[in-house]
Amino acid sequence: MKTFTDFKRIFKNIPIWFWGVLLVSLTLSNIYFYKTSGFRWYSYSSSDGGFTFNAYPAKGRNLDMMERSWELYRTKEQTTDTVIYRTFPRNYFLAWNWLSYTKAEYDYPYLPTDRMVME
Repeated sequence: MKTFTDFKRIFKNIPIWFWGVLLVSLTLSNIYFYKTSGFRWYSYSSSDGGFTFNAYPAKGRNLDMMERSWELYRTKEQTTDTVIYRTFPRNYFLAWNWLSYTKAEYDYPYLPTDRMVME
């Protein structure tokens, strides 16, 4: 049976650079998982900022719920807005996200939050 001193002797002979390379490779290989996980927020708004909605598909707050909320808002507020804008941009430099840009969440026109007409 091996004891702690046996393991200590075995690991003592491994150079320190090996542990650094192992740590860096494990870190870099796991970044992709965290970036591509399905837990994303999508925020939408009307042009005047009166209607806002944060979609979180993993929790059931999807686009269907947003459309229902939009219809309720339009009937309640009697607004002239007819378009919902997404307030999150596409980042084309992140090539691994290109497939997600074909989803329905990105079909809405983009309006940065600093260009909203606040009344």
